[in-house]
Amino acid sequence: LEIEVSNGSYAQWQISREFSNITDFEAYDFISFYWYGKADGTKYVIQVNTDSPAKHFWYQFSDSWKGWKKVIFPMHIADGSYTLYGVRFNKITKSEASWRNVKRIDFRLSAVNPNVVGIFHMDRFAFERSVLVNLKIVVHGDLQKLKLLNLNQNTYVPLGQINANGTVPITEYHLLNGA
Repeated sequence: LEIEVSNGSYAQWQISREFSNITDFEAYDFISFYWYGKADGTKYVIQVNTDSPAKHFWYQFSDSWKGWKKVIFPMHIADGSYTLYGVRFNKITKSEASWRNVKRIDFRLSAVNPNVVGIFHMDRFAFERSVLVNLKIVVHGDLQKLKLLNLNQNTYVPLGQINANGTVPITEYHLLNGA
């Protein structure tokens, strides 16, 4: 998708996808899309609106890279500020919004940087499910020497410590971010 924005009488631009019926996205785990970055620090917003205007999910990200990059927003993560695969973003949930009754999705320039003109590129906008894996490992020897690591881009990060019953508790966020 190419978005071309020229000078006009409004400070913001927005593209929207409105669903004819309420749509249930509760079974999905991520919003993802590819964004062609300019590394100019411009902020953009994705707002997922429910059937009630006051209830929505709001994500804001900063364009901090050059070229194509896959942007991934965890849907069921707590509100806050995060960095995932090099993309800084904020998430806010308004008025107990639910992923079960989505009516419209808006993509727009953030209000913190009005009147940005240019050509913008987005591709492959999607809702994705995560893949969960159960591992059963038989260890012959000292269990405490076993290390469970996650590859986060090009760095291996420990996922957790082995506890007394031989399990490693891992939060979902550790699997997402590797931190």
